[in-house]
Amino acid sequence: SRETSLTEYDMLAEKYQELCDEAKDYGLNISCEMHQNSPIDNSWSAKLLHSKVERDNFGINPDLGNIIWNYDIPEERTEDAIKELAPISNYWHCKNMTRVNHPENRRSVFVRENILGGEIDYRFAIEAMHDSNYSGLMALEGVFDGDQFYSDKQSLDYCKEIWNDLEKNS
Repeated sequence: SRETSLTEYDMLAEKYQELCDEAKDYGLNISCEMHQNSPIDNSWSAKLLHSKVERDNFGINPDLGNIIWNYDIPEERTEDAIKELAPISNYWHCKNMTRVNHPENRRSVFVRENILGGEIDYRFAIEAMHDSNYSGLMALEGVFDGDQFYSDKQSLDYCKEIWNDLEKNS
């Protein structure tokens, strides 16, 4: 988003409007993923696009892992981003990672973790989504190494436990 002009956001919004109008005839929603190295790579750019599209069946996929992945030093805290994006979200990719920054090489490497590990506080994120009455799907992007099934089940159980506790207490 650092190099994206307002004109480019207008063009993106126009295309999403056309897509949303077509999708509405079929009862479908359209989601734009916040993704590294794209015009929509932080909460500011996602909110801007959402405000320009102005369609009930358009929402944001607040993939917080992509904030960590985007730059060697993230532009914003994931807690701030999820609070901003939860009210306009309609689909949610979830992954976690640890960033290892090597400033002397002007480079960072990223180690994929399950939802419980890594830099993103998914308890906070899930609570923010719940507080915004989120009703969409939550897709877990799993780990690459080790016992993937065990690790991904831990992530799933953790997320379900938090959501169920929030439901009981609301």
